[in-house]
Amino acid sequence: MDERQKLNSVKPLAITVAVTYIYLLVETFYKFISTKDIFNCTWEIGLLVLMPIIICVVLRSEKEVMIPNTLSGKEIDKNMTPKAKSNRKRSYLFDSILFAGGLTAASIAVYCFGVKDAIDIYLIPNLSESASMMVSFFLEFTGLFIVSYLADYIWGEHSVKQYNKIINEFDD
Repeated sequence: MDERQKLNSVKPLAITVAVTYIYLLVETFYKFISTKDIFNCTWEIGLLVLMPIIICVVLRSEKEVMIPNTLSGKEIDKNMTPKAKSNRKRSYLFDSILFAGGLTAASIAVYCFGVKDAIDIYLIPNLSESASMMVSFFLEFTGLFIVSYLADYIWGEHSVKQYNKIINEFDD
């Protein structure tokens, strides 16, 4: 099977996985908001976590290196120059801001839909509810941003190094 045939056979599978992932996300949010109990969503959350792990394990066993894409769909720069690394860091920063903003917006939506007891906004006891809520969501955004940036940076740089290592092996 040549590369074009392989790509044509993988595309429908990737679309199926993406649609399934979106369905699981929607179902998880719907179940959580309607029942106000996170334990009703354990199978969905388990699958949401398991799917990317399985994909990574299979790709690793096939000795394929996936160069991470930005959220806009562009591949990150694979060069090892300082300028390329700076561009990758900027890409990780932008993606982390979008990721943290999206999840924080989802938390705000869950809070607004009446699942107020699911989110502990009273971190600082002497603040009003609105001030405590703002502090809570700010801390959530900050934590998600830091974790996302570190994960993107470590994963992206590791993937670029692996990619360049494999390319250098083919060149030799």
